[in-house]
Amino acid sequence: MKKIITVFISLMIITTSTFAMYQYQPDGHGRKMMHGGKGKLEMKIMHILRGALKNKEELNLSNDQVSKLKSIKTDTKKELIKKQSEIDILKIDIKSFLHEDKINIEAVNKLIDSKYDIKKSKAKYLVVKLAEVKLILNNDQLKKICKISHRPHKMKSHN
Repeated sequence: MKKIITVFISLMIITTSTFAMYQYQPDGHGRKMMHGGKGKLEMKIMHILRGALKNKEELNLSNDQVSKLKSIKTDTKKELIKKQSEIDILKIDIKSFLHEDKINIEAVNKLIDSKYDIKKSKAKYLVVKLAEVKLILNNDQLKKICKISHRPHKMKSHN
């Protein structure tokens, strides 16, 4: 009986760790399942922007703050779509080179460098946008957004 329990527990541990490893693969495949391919910084800035705009009355946002936040949200979404499409195109090009009988290592390395240069510029862009958002909102408003986002969500009725 002890052997059966030990085997069962071992299988559960292996299954759980395999599932966890899949979700957090460095190439992002697992993360795409969970967050649509968005990184933590992108999720953070969009969370703050959505929270602020959705709860503008509760946060006592001025019309100027709302206007600036909407502009940042729109510009950020557009820029992220552009950068992600560039990255996706580079991924396709890299895979194409890797399927050749003889791989052009120099060309693949240039594409990889380009891909990570775009990812780096994307991260730097998001840091700038997050800094802009934090200049628009005061500390009390930022704290309220965190509190509001951690409240239990009300289920919408479809009646």
